[in-house]
Amino acid sequence: MTYFCSICNKVINNDVYRYSKSHYSRPLCFEHQPKSEKTSKQSYNRHEPTPEALKLGNLLKSMGHKVEFEKYDGYKHIDIAIVKSKVNIEVDGSQHHDKEQALRDLKRTFYSWDKNYVTLRIPNSLTRDDETIKITAVYIDRFLKKDRNQLEKEIKQEYIEEGNPFWEDINNFINDVGEAWDNVSRILKNKFS
Repeated sequence: MTYFCSICNKVINNDVYRYSKSHYSRPLCFEHQPKSEKTSKQSYNRHEPTPEALKLGNLLKSMGHKVEFEKYDGYKHIDIAIVKSKVNIEVDGSQHHDKEQALRDLKRTFYSWDKNYVTLRIPNSLTRDDETIKITAVYIDRFLKKDRNQLEKEIKQEYIEEGNPFWEDINNFINDVGEAWDNVSRILKNKFS
């Protein structure tokens, strides 16, 4: 969707639209927003990580990962970026259940995928208590450190040991994901060969 300033009809991006709607109750380009609240365009564009993203990112830092908060990739700000691994982590609040927001998220994920980045979407519910966020960080750490085949073996073993009655469904899902990954790898290889 395209947004326009309500004063000059200049096209504004999604971030400026959301900011102006929440702060001034109408869409305003940067030039028509009251100047008293900001000193420069640069300070306006700086995003601060949410407490949940900050806590998860700092746990990942303590595990040895180089974490960048609110990294701008030319399209959007990423909650947690781990550039070396080409992984973006988005910590999603309840607003991400809205179908319009979910569609925007899907488009953002596609944009990252098109640049060969994987996006992990982590619901806020996995960051609220200390024990759960630690477990979440451990799984992300494992994801970042292992290749797909090793990760699949460990997931399979974990579900077999727990006697999960849905093992066949989980196994089929893992195989489907593996096939999709292989197809995407082939496409990317052909694209860049």
